[in-house]
Amino acid sequence: MQFSIACYAKVTVEGEETWSSSPIFSSLLNVTGSTWESWGSDVSDQEYIGNLALAQLNLTRAPVEAPEAPAEEAEEEAPAEETPVEE
Repeated sequence: MQFSIACYAKVTVEGEETWSSSPIFSSLLNVTGSTWESWGSDVSDQEYIGNLALAQLNLTRAPVEAPEAPAEEAEEEAPAEETPVEE
């Protein structure tokens, strides 16, 4: 089986980080022989092919960063009850 690999770079345009509009590298990935036989259900197809592509480029997958926990909302104080003032 053959896959087309296209790699893009993150670039900063006018202060905002975005992906490049053109690939910085493109190639074909052939899955044959032992790589074909090793394709199992240990990981998703997308992850397996992605890892093969990264290995072909001598790269490793970046660790998944856990999303930051949302800041706890400040508890709103209940309005104080008015105490009638006797005159």
